[in-house]
Parts: sequence; C-alpha cells; structure tokens
Amino acid sequence: MPRRFQLTNKNAAVYDLNTPGHYFYEPEGLGWGEEASLLRLGQTYLVTEEFVQQPVVSGFILFHSYQEYDNFLKFIQVGGLVLGYMPISSWRYINCTIQLGKTEIDHETLRLRCEVVFSGTSQWYERVSVQPSAGTIPDGAKLYNYRYPYKYAQGAAGTISVSNGSLSSYFRLKIAGLAENPVWRLYVAGVIQATGEVDATIPLGHSLIVNTRPSSMEIAEYDQNGEFYRDLYGFSNFATERLFSLPPGESTMAVADDNGTPTATLEVFRRV
Repeated sequence: MPRRFQLTNKNAAVYDLNTPGHYFYEPEGLGWGEEASLLRLGQTYLVTEEFVQQPVVSGFILFHSYQEYDNFLKFIQVGGLVLGYMPISSWRYINCTIQLGKTEIDHETLRLRCEVVFSGTSQWYERVSVQPSAGTIPDGAKLYNYRYPYKYAQGAAGTISVSNGSLSSYFRLKIAGLAENPVWRLYVAGVIQATGEVDATIPLGHSLIVNTRPSSMEIAEYDQNGEFYRDLYGFSNFATERLFSLPPGESTMAVADDNGTPTATLEVFRRV
C-alpha cells in the first residue's frame, strides 16, 4: 500500500493529500534525528546538551486549479494543523505550522506546483487509546495522596497497561462521571512514580480530562456534548505531580475515586 498523507485543522476537518486534485509528493524530512552541543576534551568530545530535532517536512502539492488552491488555503487558515503520515499501516502525526508557496498553472502539466513546508510544533507520535481492566480496585489504593511504594497487582481493576518504545510520551486521560474526587497514578514495576488528584465531583454524563501535552495542557471538566464546562486545575491536589509524562517501556496507569473505579480511557501520544 502506498504511503498516505492527510492534514487536519482545529475544526477536525480532514484534507486528503493523496487525491489528483491536490496531491502531496516528493516529501522530505520524514526521518528522526538528534542535535547536540559538544565540548572538546583532547581527542574526544563531551555532550553538554542533547535534544530531538524539530520535525520539518517539505515537498510539493500539485493543484489542478486555482479553486483547489484557494480551497486548501481556506482550510489551513483555520489553524490548529496536524499532519498525518501513514508509511505502512498506521498513522503518525505531528502538530505543525505551514508555509505554502504559490505558482501559476504550468502550460504543459496544467497544474499548480506549489512548494509547502510543515514545521513541527511537536515530535512525531502515534495515537493509542486503551481501556482499564474491570473488577474491584484493592482497598486503600485511592486513599493515599503522597508517594508510597505500594505494590499494585498487574491487571488489577482500574488499571491501564501502557507500552512505550524508548521515548517518553504525553497522554490524555478521560474519567467519566459519576466520579467523586478522582485519582490517577502511574506505576512502573509496581511502584508509584507519579500521581494526581482532583477534589471535585464529576456528575453523570460529564468527564474529567487530564491532558499533559504542553500545547493543550489542562485539568478540566467537559459536558455530555464534549464541550468545555469548567477548569478544575485549581481543584487539583498541589501536593501531587498531576501533569506528567509516561516513561519509556512498560508502565501502568491506575484510576480510582472515593467509590471505586470510574470508567476511564487513556489516549497515549506515543512518540515514534
């Protein structure tokens, strides 16, 4: 199956970049790399700073008419762009800004060949949604509001197993109401690494959203239509970490409230 590209804007509209009317081709910058600051020590070098390079994807879009170009221009001007890339069988994404060139229609191809550059405002990631195990959470698991080396059984109720690669990842946790004073905890090898808590009641039909991505970070309540209802960051327990990332490798997220295990979904923006 040939590789595919698509673009999504903040209205959740999707623009297919693999159609004859607006075809993205000759892509460059789809790889991965690191940048480092080095200090020379004799005949060797010491790494003083190291970080992942900003993704910058470039190429050309062929438009078969000025109207197609104008339609695309209106689409990207909405903002909130996310470039999707499917090299084989799964989508990868980067949040991005865009620079779009403009040409005249070529008299031989009868197309506009326009240069485009997508500058990443995130690193490449996959979207992975996972559900918690069912059953009854162990007594006392939700009552401690500090770091505690509590051994949490793998597969216990209210836990969500996460498999990352070699990179840490952000997440978006959705806890459905009814939930009273919901708590979320991250475990690695059965030991708590980070935790968060909100001192509030999420009514039936509403949801608590914990989003740790820097560009959209929030602890907030949403209504039954998925619309923002109120900011709950000020109701969170400031003695806990609350907003953290998921580590490389295997980890477990545990979710609980004062009454047991509310329904939860974890969306992982797994870096690739």
